[in-house]
Amino acid sequence: MTATSPPTGELTVIRHGQTAWSGSVRPAGRTGVPLADAGEAAAGALAPKLAHRRLGGVFSSPLIRATRTAEPAGRLRPERPVARSAARRYI
Repeated sequence: MTATSPPTGELTVIRHGQTAWSGSVRPAGRTGVPLADAGEAAAGALAPKLAHRRLGGVFSSPLIRATRTAEPAGRLRPERPVARSAARRYI
């Protein structure tokens, strides 16, 4: 980076953990299907992997599987709780 280069950031995108429907032919879509035990464990293992990063914030959809996945990372920045967007946009 040179003196004239704008500062850059990093965006880390993490998909929700495994649900009871993962691997089935039923898409979870906008349903409230929760994380399976394996998904909860994977979400818990996420925070130590992100601890070395300077997180500006943690954002999640309002779906329970997404918020439960985001919560451990959100505890790394307790002054900035997980922001849950009411808008559901899918890419």
